[in-house]
Amino acid sequence: MALEGTGGGLVRSGDLRHRVEIQAATTDTSTIDHAPTWAPVATVWASIVAKSGTEAEKGEQVKATTDYEITIRHYDGLTSAHRIVKGTTVYNILSVVPDERGVWQVCTCRVKDG
Repeated sequence: MALEGTGGGLVRSGDLRHRVEIQAATTDTSTIDHAPTWAPVATVWASIVAKSGTEAEKGEQVKATTDYEITIRHYDGLTSAHRIVKGTTVYNILSVVPDERGVWQVCTCRVKDG
């Protein structure tokens, strides 16, 4: 079954084959630095597509950054303050764009390695 996504593209229900966790930041007041921790708020099916990547040399290390487009069914309250996690990969949300009908949300996300 194909449904219209953002930008006039099609999202097929079979494209949502990755099980991901949406997490929200919480503040741990029991630590001195009040370091943020992350708590799961939902587990959803998603489509994950790599869009671009860069590598930069910092000192003697190479730092890689990859941008992804993650499409999910609409989740109320999802913002760039959340993050998406699949296994050990953390996708930091840069933007959330809903489709015109409010069925889908396309998240532009970034993963930094190193």
